[in-house]
Amino acid sequence: MIYLAAPVWLPLLLLVLYSIGVQYNRKGLPEPFVTICKVVAAIALVLDFVLNWTLLSLYLWELPRPKVGDQKPEWTFSDRIERLVFDTGWRRLVARPIAWLLNVIDPNHNHIKNFVL
Repeated sequence: MIYLAAPVWLPLLLLVLYSIGVQYNRKGLPEPFVTICKVVAAIALVLDFVLNWTLLSLYLWELPRPKVGDQKPEWTFSDRIERLVFDTGWRRLVARPIAWLLNVIDPNHNHIKNFVL
């Protein structure tokens, strides 16, 4: 039964792990918490890579793009969102709220570059 709900809870798990993991950038955080945040960030990065190439590709109905010319490869979902916020199709409508949320969670408020809602 839990496997049937995986399309819902896996992206939410990624969001929770990201929320914890990026806090290592926060100033004044005690060292044990920085270490914990970096471990959580590493786990989130692996999950991000796997979901980017599987479940999140199904949601957006496209595979991540490889390196083409000056364009960087889209290894993580954040890399893909950076491109999609400037897309002209329906994916832009999906990408913009996600980009806003990622920027709000990031202590530097600049996770998705060049995006202002």
